[in-house]
Amino acid sequence: MRHAFSKCHASFLVLALLTAGTMAHAAHAQDEKSVEEPKPQVTLAEDAVQDNPLEKLDTLNNAMITIELFSSQACVFCPKADAFMQKFIDNDKIVALSCHVDYFDVKKGSFALPGCSLRQETYEGALNAGPKYTPQMVIDGDQNVVGYRRPDVWRALDKAMEHPVASASLLPVDGHNGHYELSLPDISAGTQKPPYNIVLFVYDRPKTKKVADGANRGRTITYYNVVSQIKSLGTWDGMQKTVSFSIEAAEQNKGLAVLAQRQDNDEIVAAAKYTFKTAEDKSVPAEPKNRMNE
Repeated sequence: MRHAFSKCHASFLVLALLTAGTMAHAAHAQDEKSVEEPKPQVTLAEDAVQDNPLEKLDTLNNAMITIELFSSQACVFCPKADAFMQKFIDNDKIVALSCHVDYFDVKKGSFALPGCSLRQETYEGALNAGPKYTPQMVIDGDQNVVGYRRPDVWRALDKAMEHPVASASLLPVDGHNGHYELSLPDISAGTQKPPYNIVLFVYDRPKTKKVADGANRGRTITYYNVVSQIKSLGTWDGMQKTVSFSIEAAEQNKGLAVLAQRQDNDEIVAAAKYTFKTAEDKSVPAEPKNRMNE
């Protein structure tokens, strides 16, 4: 009897520990705790091997990959994902955006936008990815991964390259003065289902900041491509189309990005970005990227 009891008791303890671990992971999605997270079991060698998907990007023809990181300064797990974003921001074939949510954030110096929270809520339903959590990475609008789990992110990017989104062209018009022209390709021969929503993002230069409060209080963290404006540019039927628009850029802005998404499931079907040449002179274009015939 003593042996039987011991085995039962041991099994109960193991089950209790596993249950507690699962509940703790789910809890941090809604209420981050200021505790030290165990280090991911990823060696430097393993991470180096997983970098290979980025090398494949050069093989993409008139196509791109999009990454949206939903983050928060108050999230104790987010700094790893925030730092990870640096790998993607200057790649010509990637549109990488950090969207800070407002439902869980610091009280002072917030980067949060209601539009970012709304986008995450939309993905929550489309990807069955609830409850909301940070850091969440959404790849091409149809894959959801935890932003600091690098092997999972690499696998998602590798999968995305099997069916990348169409590349559009985004450039300033002659005379500039804040006027831009978006040229969308013809994707009507594909399997996508129009209409599509066209969304414009203004994103900022890297922000290095000492967090004022919350779980990361006192830590100095650099944030990359933080979204500071989100605007609708209307809808698109998938045929070749040119959209002209105006946007007033601020000193801290780094560039513009456009995503075209299906209305039924938010999958991204086309993307473009334009990087300002300098923070001070936004009337001078950077080297053009994303031309459809390159």
